Amino acid sequence: MVALALLATGCASSMPAPRDSVELHGVIRDREGVGVRGIYVYVDERAFGPPTDVHGRFRTWVRPGRHRVLLGAFDIPFPAGHLDTVIVGSSSTRLDY
Repeated sequence: MVALALLATGCASSMPAPRDSVELHGVIRDREGVGVRGIYVYVDERAFGPPTDVHGRFRTWVRPGRHRVLLGAFDIPFPAGHLDTVIVGSSSTRLDY
Protein backbone atom coordinates (compact mmCIF):
# COMPACT_ATOMS: atom_id res chain seq x y z
CA MET A 1 0.00 0.00 0.00
CA VAL A 2 1.23 3.44 -0.86
CA ALA A 3 1.65 5.76 2.06
CA LEU A 4 1.47 9.52 1.80
CA ALA A 5 2.64 11.74 4.60
CA LEU A 6 2.94 15.48 4.71
CA LEU A 7 4.90 16.75 7.66
CA ALA A 8 6.24 20.20 8.35
CA THR A 9 9.91 19.84 9.17
CA GLY A 10 13.18 21.69 8.85
CA CYS A 11 16.04 20.28 6.79
CA ALA A 12 19.39 21.67 5.68
CA SER A 13 20.00 21.99 1.98
CA SER A 14 22.97 22.82 -0.20
CA MET A 15 20.64 24.38 -2.80
CA PRO A 16 19.98 28.12 -2.45
CA ALA A 17 16.35 28.92 -1.81
CA PRO A 18 14.69 30.85 -4.64
CA ARG A 19 12.94 34.00 -3.52
CA ASP A 20 9.51 33.42 -1.95
CA SER A 21 9.98 29.63 -2.09
CA VAL A 22 10.18 26.89 0.53
CA GLU A 23 11.72 23.45 0.45
CA LEU A 24 9.66 20.42 -0.55
CA HIS A 25 11.57 17.22 0.19
CA GLY A 26 10.96 13.58 0.96
CA VAL A 27 11.48 9.96 -0.01
CA ILE A 28 9.80 7.89 -2.75
CA ARG A 29 9.57 4.20 -1.79
CA ASP A 30 8.40 0.98 -3.41
CA ARG A 31 5.82 -1.39 -1.86
CA GLU A 32 8.49 -2.99 0.31
CA GLY A 33 9.52 0.39 1.72
CA VAL A 34 12.81 0.62 -0.18
CA GLY A 35 13.76 4.02 -1.64
CA VAL A 36 13.51 4.16 -5.44
CA ARG A 37 16.25 5.82 -7.47
CA GLY A 38 15.45 7.71 -10.68
CA ILE A 39 11.96 9.08 -9.96
CA TYR A 40 11.23 12.57 -11.27
CA VAL A 41 9.05 14.84 -9.15
CA TYR A 42 6.84 17.18 -11.19
CA VAL A 43 5.19 20.06 -9.36
CA ASP A 44 2.37 21.70 -11.31
CA GLU A 45 3.50 19.84 -14.46
CA ARG A 46 7.13 21.05 -14.26
CA ALA A 47 10.08 18.89 -13.24
CA PHE A 48 12.27 20.38 -10.56
CA GLY A 49 15.76 19.22 -9.75
CA PRO A 50 17.39 15.90 -10.48
CA PRO A 51 15.58 12.56 -10.05
CA THR A 52 15.55 10.83 -6.68
CA ASP A 53 18.89 9.57 -5.40
CA VAL A 54 19.90 5.99 -4.59
CA HIS A 55 17.84 6.15 -1.36
CA GLY A 56 14.75 7.62 -3.06
CA ARG A 57 15.32 11.11 -1.65
CA PHE A 58 14.41 14.30 -3.48
CA ARG A 59 14.57 18.01 -2.70
CA THR A 60 13.11 20.97 -4.58
CA TRP A 61 11.89 24.51 -3.95
CA VAL A 62 8.31 25.66 -4.56
CA ARG A 63 6.09 28.53 -3.51
CA PRO A 64 3.83 27.93 -0.52
CA GLY A 65 0.29 26.92 -1.46
CA ARG A 66 -1.69 24.14 -3.14
CA HIS A 67 0.11 22.11 -5.82
CA ARG A 68 -0.39 19.06 -8.03
CA VAL A 69 2.48 16.58 -7.81
CA LEU A 70 3.22 13.89 -10.37
CA LEU A 71 5.84 11.16 -9.97
CA GLY A 72 7.30 9.45 -13.00
CA ALA A 73 10.27 7.49 -14.28
CA PHE A 74 11.78 6.84 -17.70
CA ASP A 75 14.12 3.86 -17.40
CA ILE A 76 12.67 1.90 -14.49
CA PRO A 77 9.36 0.10 -13.94
CA PHE A 78 7.48 2.43 -11.59
CA PRO A 79 3.78 3.29 -11.85
CA ALA A 80 3.20 7.01 -12.23
CA GLY A 81 1.84 8.68 -9.12
CA HIS A 82 -0.59 11.60 -9.20
CA LEU A 83 -1.23 13.61 -6.04
CA ASP A 84 -3.93 16.11 -6.91
CA THR A 85 -3.57 18.34 -3.84
CA VAL A 86 -0.36 18.82 -1.90
CA ILE A 87 -0.35 21.74 0.53
CA VAL A 88 3.06 23.30 1.00
CA GLY A 89 3.32 25.41 4.14
CA SER A 90 5.32 28.52 4.88
CA SER A 91 8.27 26.42 6.10
CA SER A 92 9.75 23.29 4.55
CA THR A 93 7.32 20.46 3.85
CA ARG A 94 8.09 16.76 3.76
CA LEU A 95 6.36 14.53 1.20
CA ASP A 96 6.92 10.76 1.45
CA TYR A 97 5.25 8.47 -1.08
